[in-house]
Amino acid sequence: MLKLGEIFDKRTHVWLGHDEEVHKKRLTKNRLNIMFYRVMFGPGEDKLQPLFANDNDNTFRDYGKLKNFAWDYRLNLITTKSHLEYIRNSPKLPIDYVDNEVLAGRVYGLIFVGVYSIGVKLPLQVGSLGLIRLNNIKNYVGLSRRYENESIDDIQRVFDMIAEADVISMYIKIENKPAHMPLPIVIRVDDKTKELLDKLMTIYKKEMKEYFQEHNITLGMVLDNLDLYHCLSYGL
Repeated sequence: MLKLGEIFDKRTHVWLGHDEEVHKKRLTKNRLNIMFYRVMFGPGEDKLQPLFANDNDNTFRDYGKLKNFAWDYRLNLITTKSHLEYIRNSPKLPIDYVDNEVLAGRVYGLIFVGVYSIGVKLPLQVGSLGLIRLNNIKNYVGLSRRYENESIDDIQRVFDMIAEADVISMYIKIENKPAHMPLPIVIRVDDKTKELLDKLMTIYKKEMKEYFQEHNITLGMVLDNLDLYHCLSYGL
């Protein structure tokens, strides 16, 4: 399993980036317009090529499990060379299937941000994981204290808990949400994982983030007492 913030290794890793927007699909039941970017891959930013020959192949697909993806120490989305061939031959998903899964609240976008030093090649130490559930795109939540980053180890714990989630798209933009940055990873989860992510999104609302900052309550502490902080989130 790939680890967040590790140093990019050209022997085993592949960088996954994006180019321009190439086409659009509409999720009619959810009234969402999804713009797909051209996914690029390669050993580095200066040696990228399109993942698919046909731009329309950049769509909803079964890209495999989340455990096969991560962000490296420079915040680049990566996978392994061994998983790349699976990605390139991954089956497309019917748009109606995705539409129904979004409607059921089982589809989430992931955004990872972190702090690294330019010119320093060291594993990432801190960062923040953002979540957006596609059936409620106004509710973007960062799993961190207000104005603070969390340790990579704690964020990795979240990733480990959702490692079996299905990656169904890379680099999309939801047109209905103006000025929103592209979502590098979109996952479909089972009901148990949905319960976990929804608890975290409920916990990390504005008031709780301020409380966590004031009392220096880390993401790891929240994960250790998830049900407690979930209950508290309804009373603060």
